[in-house]
Amino acid sequence: MLGTAVGLLVAVVLVAVAIHVGALLITRARASTAADHAALAAATALAHGDDPVDAARQVTSALGARLVSCACAAAPVRVAVELEVPTPLGRLPDSISAVRATGHAGLVPAPG
Repeated sequence: MLGTAVGLLVAVVLVAVAIHVGALLITRARASTAADHAALAAATALAHGDDPVDAARQVTSALGARLVSCACAAAPVRVAVELEVPTPLGRLPDSISAVRATGHAGLVPAPG
């Protein structure tokens, strides 16, 4: 009876870990996408004389992320974003509760 209970507990823990690892991988991809889109928005805004930080912040917010930094004074721009990892396991340590990603972009002038 004890062996069955221990086996069941191990199975539950393994499933919980697998769920968190899956959520972590998905969040990492989402954070990378948000960083790339924010960098492109900032580079485009910079090229058009608009506020690149505001453009990057709007994009990251729309994608559910948070803008951590934006080196947007000149091309190429570099942005860093952070995205919380959703988890059914409750509060996790800060080192694994959020994912950061960076994006870089610059516009190439049109020929002619």
